[in-house]
Amino acid sequence: MNDQCEDIEKKHIIGLFIGTFGKVHSLPELIELLISSEIKNLPIDFNFIGDGEDILECKELVNKASNHNVKIYEGIPFEKVSAKLHQADFLIYSQIPDILTDTIGAKFYEYLSVAKPVLVIGNSIAMEIVKELGNGWWVNSLNLEKL
Repeated sequence: MNDQCEDIEKKHIIGLFIGTFGKVHSLPELIELLISSEIKNLPIDFNFIGDGEDILECKELVNKASNHNVKIYEGIPFEKVSAKLHQADFLIYSQIPDILTDTIGAKFYEYLSVAKPVLVIGNSIAMEIVKELGNGWWVNSLNLEKL
């Protein structure tokens, strides 16, 4: 696992999450799906940049798995976030799937500002916005078949 994030290496399509590894984002559950045999062989590199209360659990999942396309990088300064977002092919916005929320953070609007497709996980206003704009995909539960 590489903790430096100067340049994201591009071997495949790049999916990117930048933000807090907090409980509201359900990242350990998402990463468990991404390292599964059904998804790990897709030509997609899933990159996660940030820090937070779930970072250690996420790193442990990635370290225990073999032959996968999930990488976790340490947080980066705010002024570098836009450049990283532009390197991605699509962006990942994740919230706890089984809780309907009617608020979203500034991260989602920053994602929209770079005009990249967004994969939204969880029931939120972000999912409704992506549906309306038609600029991405959504799954309302962390279910392998749906993902």
